Amino acid sequence: MQLVDSGIRASVAGFAGVINFSRLSEVTILASAWVGEGNISNQVVRIEGVTPFTKVDFQPDQHQLESFRELGFAFYAENDNGVITVVAVGDKPVGDFTLQVQLSEVRKGEITKIRGDTVGVAQKPSAGGVGPPGKDGADGKSAYAYACEGGYKGSEAEFAADLANAAKVTTYTGAVEIT
Repeated sequence: MQLVDSGIRASVAGFAGVINFSRLSEVTILASAWVGEGNISNQVVRIEGVTPFTKVDFQPDQHQLESFRELGFAFYAENDNGVITVVAVGDKPVGDFTLQVQLSEVRKGEITKIRGDTVGVAQKPSAGGVGPPGKDGADGKSAYAYACEGGYKGSEAEFAADLANAAKVTTYTGAVEIT
């Protein structure tokens, strides 16, 4: 199956059965809607199409980042069963601002269909009983050995650290072919 880039971004980590489809949207944060005292303020925002499985990532531009830093706050989003709360840490924001957000639907399962902005996800059935142990396979090369063959120059410890950092953010954008 071929998915042509139509504003959908996809990340498929087949080893874990996790499927992540994302889209871009926009949200306006109103200065008058902040509640809370001290260095923690929050407000609930409505973003069209958010589900309990939606991960919300704010994408401020350089000018906005500089402005937030000068005004003394940072913020993040929490998804409580489909209700998005923006949490500001530091000084309470004093102005309204509009941000681009990346909304990622993250579910465990297998892709069953992709059409436009619709994604079908079939949940994997739960495992049955424990079967007999399989035969041991032949030892192969480590990922580090393959990386070195491909030009990696760091130590094995550095390679492990690079992998750990890379696992935190894995996103593929553009056209994705899924077979």
